[in-house]
Amino acid sequence: GTIADGIENHPDVANRILERIVEVAGGSRTKSEIQGFGDHEFVPWSISAIT
Repeated sequence: GTIADGIENHPDVANRILERIVEVAGGSRTKSEIQGFGDHEFVPWSISAIT
């Protein structure tokens, strides 16, 4: 990534991530939403009961 390549430092990347989180929280669409993946996007946990 850009930190390992020496292009950006940790605070710069952390700031960029935070800015993106704020944008999405404010209604900006994610890349998944823009590309129409909808329900097929990454879900880190199961929404339904585990059987």
